[in-house]
Formats: sequence, structure tokens, C-alpha cells
Amino acid sequence: MAFDYLIPLLDAQERVWFVACDIDHDPSKFWLFQGTVEAIQLLLQEHSHFEYYLVSKEYTWLLCHTDHDALVGLGSIIPKMKELNFPGATVLIEAKKEN
Repeated sequence: MAFDYLIPLLDAQERVWFVACDIDHDPSKFWLFQGTVEAIQLLLQEHSHFEYYLVSKEYTWLLCHTDHDALVGLGSIIPKMKELNFPGATVLIEAKKEN
């Protein structure tokens, strides 16, 4: 499962935003929590599959675990995802701004 890669990607004790979405019942509702990566990973191991996001408290990166079991990254997490190159990972390359 994609949540197995959270600790290799992130510091286990880092406090992050955890955004949960139940896209099967009401995709317009999101629940926002904060916690450590380690605690969130433990929580995810005990629940059925759902789409969620982890967001840096400094808003420098975002991870999304989709309902298709893909882990999508954006921002400063991209180099780490490229380095680990794990199955099911999608790296969004930021477009360069043209002057």
C-alpha cells in the first residue's frame, strides 16, 4: 500500500496536515487533521482504503494517495520520490514560468 512509503519519504516525527476525503460517499467533504507522519501511518493501516492528502505545515510539498492506490507528489518531495522510485508513485513535474 502507498502508506507504507510515508516513513521512507518523510521524517516520522514531522507534524503535517492530514486531509481525508470519502470520495465514494461525498467527494465534496474533506476532513482536516494534524499529526505526526508516524501516527497517521498507523491510523491508515487500521482503516479501509480512502483518498487522502498529506501537506507540509510550511506548504512546501503535498502527497496524495488516490483511490487508485497511486501516491502523487508535488513540490519539494519530488527529489525524494525520484530517489526512492517506488512502484505506484507519480511525480508531477512543475512547469517552468516563462518571462
